[in-house]
Amino acid sequence: MFQIIVSNRAKKSIKKYKKVQRSVLDLLIILQENPVPADHYDIKKIKGERDTYRVRLGEMRMIYEISWTVKKVLIHDFRSRGRAYD
Repeated sequence: MFQIIVSNRAKKSIKKYKKVQRSVLDLLIILQENPVPADHYDIKKIKGERDTYRVRLGEMRMIYEISWTVKKVLIHDFRSRGRAYD
């Protein structure tokens, strides 16, 4: 089981977008068991980054990094599609 760590930046964004809060919570629960649940979500590895992925939730993107050795998932950011990769 992986530990989920959500950055302050991501927490603020998740609170801001109330429509997708339930979807985010469901995703975080799934990430605890399987950090790359490609069969449930549209997940892609970010090119040029090591163990960093993005997951699509409608028009929103969640950027997260997996630390396989210590079994942690760090949620870096949660933003709209146009701003997620800045």
